[in-house]
Amino acid sequence: MPSRSFGNSTLFFGLLACGYVAFASLVTHLPLGGRLQRLIGMIDKPLHFLLYAAMVVVLSLALGRRRRGVAIACGIALVMATLDEALQGLIPSRQVELMDWVAGVAGSIFAGLAMMAWYGAPKRQQAPSSDDSHPSTRRESDRVS
Repeated sequence: MPSRSFGNSTLFFGLLACGYVAFASLVTHLPLGGRLQRLIGMIDKPLHFLLYAAMVVVLSLALGRRRRGVAIACGIALVMATLDEALQGLIPSRQVELMDWVAGVAGSIFAGLAMMAWYGAPKRQQAPSSDDSHPSTRRESDRVS
């Protein structure tokens, strides 16, 4: 029976992604109070941007480092950003803010575009040039008798 082996990096990034999503869910739903609430209130939007941008990067690495994996990672991050804001309304010391959601979406999209650019455009096969198809330019070994 053939075994399907996964590289250590795939397992590592998969576990890292699961841990990061759990961490992000926990951190964004902790009740805040006093000084911590004022501090986070000052840097709230950049934190949302960075939280969801990092989520896309980690998920992209876990999903195979391809453009399709980046698209799936962006989708997961966008759903998480939406759920994050919707569920914060249930926590007494937290509030739902449209701009928090916008910052999370912007971070997801920015990281997704950056990852796609880093992975590069999909490679396409080139059609043979007209010189290659002309019999006079072929090597002797390529010619069919």
